[in-house]
Amino acid sequence: AQNILAHEKSWRESRMKAEVEAKLKKEFQDELDEDIREKQNSDQSEASAEAEFDRERELKQRRREQERAQKMAMIEARKRKEQEAWEVREAELARKNEEMQLAEKARAAKMEREKLEQEQDLALKTEHVKIAADKNAERAADLEQRRLIEEEKRSRQVALADEWKQMREAAENERLEVQRIADAYKIARAATEKIDLLRSEEDARIRREVEIADAGKSAQNKAAFEERMRIESSEARRKEVALKEENFRNKKEFEKKAKESAQSTVDADKEAYEAEVRTRLKGEYAEKREEIYARDSNKPASVMLAKPTQFQMNLSDNYPMGVTEESELKQNREVKRLIVKRTEGVANQYSRVKWNWGGIYYFKNEQSTSKQIYDLETEW
Repeated sequence: AQNILAHEKSWRESRMKAEVEAKLKKEFQDELDEDIREKQNSDQSEASAEAEFDRERELKQRRREQERAQKMAMIEARKRKEQEAWEVREAELARKNEEMQLAEKARAAKMEREKLEQEQDLALKTEHVKIAADKNAERAADLEQRRLIEEEKRSRQVALADEWKQMREAAENERLEVQRIADAYKIARAATEKIDLLRSEEDARIRREVEIADAGKSAQNKAAFEERMRIESSEARRKEVALKEENFRNKKEFEKKAKESAQSTVDADKEAYEAEVRTRLKGEYAEKREEIYARDSNKPASVMLAKPTQFQMNLSDNYPMGVTEESELKQNREVKRLIVKRTEGVANQYSRVKWNWGGIYYFKNEQSTSKQIYDLETEW
């Protein structure tokens, strides 16, 4: 009985621990993946904004150079026309020849201007095509990165499913082993009871034969003796059957109570074990998150970080001077945002994210930062 109770508790406790481990691992991994995905999206957005800003500035510079070249060409053409008019007035006698020469020069100048305009138009179209190609390449790279992230996530989910399946198979094998041991115990006990029954029947038969031999001396008592022996044998059989039924009922009732006791013990320990596992996984995933953020923070900074990013300029356009506070309550965390604008054209966003399991993290412009920087730079 104690073995059955111990096996039942062991099986249910191992199943509970496996379920708690798998559940909490998935919960913490999902939170870590979401943090990493948000950080990567933020980094990609800032990099795209920087590249777009550089391209727009370069395009504006080229347009200004083209306009300057066109103005210079117009000034040169106007000077040439004035010189031609002055020469006409000064050389009226050679007017016809001069007019022919001027007409030829005018045609050449026109062809030159048309050629220059065509080259400029072709260069502008080529620049537009190049910009479109760059945008398509960036979009393709972004889609490829998203596909790789999705594939990695699916691989992790398949691995977790396989691990859960293995744990379930191990628990089922353990249950079958316990059942096999219990069945062997039942068979052995039935064999022992059968041997005891045969021995008692043999003893009864021997006693009956002795009594019959003794009773043979008195014929008138033989019938009464046989009837008494039959009644005693029938009563013994009835008591034996009743005892077996009672033992079977007691065993079933004990197995039921053992399962209920084991389940109540496991349920009582589940909350404490889940809290213990949550604390351990919280520390592990916090170290993993800090390691990832530290590795990202050690990367070389971009040369363009000295000037305001597009994100900071957009914040400056959408928020007034001073500190603006916003709050957002999501499914598993609470987000508090502070938008600080100290000068025109530049604003910074500071976020405080508090998870349901107790973790608190700080961000500046959607990048990880410390509590000291958060408290210091949000003071007004």
